[in-house]
Amino acid sequence: MRRALIFIPLLALALAAACGGDEVSPGSAVADAATKTQQAGSSRMAFTAVMSGGGLPQTFEIQGQGEFDFEARKGRLTYDLGKLLGGAGRELEVVLDGLVLYMKWPTEGTLPEGKSWYRIDLAEAGKYAGIDVAQLSQLSQGDPSQMLLYLRGASSGVEEVGTEELRGAETTHYRAQVDLGKAVEQSLEGIPAETRESLRKVIDQLIEQLGTREIPVDAWIDSEGRARKVVTTFDAAVRGRAAKLHTVVTMELFDFGIDVTADPPPVDETVDLLELMGTSE
Repeated sequence: MRRALIFIPLLALALAAACGGDEVSPGSAVADAATKTQQAGSSRMAFTAVMSGGGLPQTFEIQGQGEFDFEARKGRLTYDLGKLLGGAGRELEVVLDGLVLYMKWPTEGTLPEGKSWYRIDLAEAGKYAGIDVAQLSQLSQGDPSQMLLYLRGASSGVEEVGTEELRGAETTHYRAQVDLGKAVEQSLEGIPAETRESLRKVIDQLIEQLGTREIPVDAWIDSEGRARKVVTTFDAAVRGRAAKLHTVVTMELFDFGIDVTADPPPVDETVDLLELMGTSE
């Protein structure tokens, strides 16, 4: 379960989308929302992830909130793990500084004495996992959310569901089936030709790990074309389990253009997680 919790922020912070185009149809409204959201510069976010099945003994819910600077690629997240670990005040703090991730676990005895933060170099962690995260980051223009990447794969069958007010903003609700492969292909513009094939292999590997290529997505887009809320639902295959892991992730974005405070913790308070695990070179 701890690996799954790490995997969520790694994906949410390491992958992103950059897209363009004019809003001329429901499909382009959804696809273009990634670019227009990123162009806002920064925002606060709130999210909920609900996981069930896949051998889990019960339904697990993780809530969080944070803020991101899309251009500087830095941000801070706080995950409420109270329902998972039991008891209030169980929060996981995450700070992203480029491709370096810092994690502060709420449980005692998980770090060496005098240390309070794990430090994870995402590029090195990706190599250990067989994924070139540094190369994968070339898909990004700094947006912190993998969920915006999904918007790029919206099919021509995007449905306009209706309108809704979210946090004081009028939005249009769209529903689409997105293709992760298409989302990546739409993100390859501007990437050097010699790296495109390896990028495709990386994404294919991620799709295989997720166990699905198409994901249903609901998106709420405001009058400026920015994503205000994105909900993804997918059933991922779990090794050794007949039942798939059912996951619903809801993300809201608001307070665009804020000043983001996400300074890395002091060096003497951190420990390199890969070195601690004995996996670094």
